[in-house]
Amino acid sequence: MAHRTSHWAVWAAIGLTGCFGPEPGDGGQIGDEANEGAHCEVSESTPLALDEASPGGFSAQEVLDGLEGVHEATLTYADGTTAALTVTVTATGDAAWEVQELVDEGTGGGMEPAISMTCPDVLSIGVTVGFATDDGVFAEQFDVDLQASGAGQASVYVPLEGLAGTFDVWDYVPDDGLTYDDAEAWLDLQWTGALAGTVHGQASGADPGDDPDGMAWATNFDIAGFGGGDTE
Repeated sequence: MAHRTSHWAVWAAIGLTGCFGPEPGDGGQIGDEANEGAHCEVSESTPLALDEASPGGFSAQEVLDGLEGVHEATLTYADGTTAALTVTVTATGDAAWEVQELVDEGTGGGMEPAISMTCPDVLSIGVTVGFATDDGVFAEQFDVDLQASGAGQASVYVPLEGLAGTFDVWDYVPDDGLTYDDAEAWLDLQWTGALAGTVHGQASGADPGDDPDGMAWATNFDIAGFGGGDTE
């Protein structure tokens, strides 16, 4: 299982609008491009068998016993429309206990992190996640690392790129009078005994003018979400 930057990131920016979702990006930044900010990185990774107890006192199989399978739910878009949603979770056989540490790139120009943060150690479990709606907006399969902090608590962050469905983040960018140059979206899934998820977007723009450190802005927006759901 490859080492990677955690999606727990600290963000600092100039001229923000709206509210940030929990995971705007993986170790990146908005606003001042020189401000890498602080983020969590895996400093030590120990492979484990699925049924092997982790240092956290639980195994990957204990997590998968509740989560693996088919989950049926209703995805509600921000405009109030809905679509039938099917989420499938299948283990790929890989698991590792990951020790994380807070890393500050030191390129923030003296800017303090926007929020305080910790970097918890987690059990990382390789899974394939299916995410499909009956309206054709999503028809996806993602190979991702699920991060579990307990047998009944896990999450996964998925950038929505190169999709098979008809989803286009620009269809959901707010018409708020600002000019945006870039837009991205991501899916957050949370497991706490039942599966829930949100689709978030972020659009950003800049007007440096004669100053390379000039004004930049970003807006986070909700796209869709679901909560709970039955497992077959």
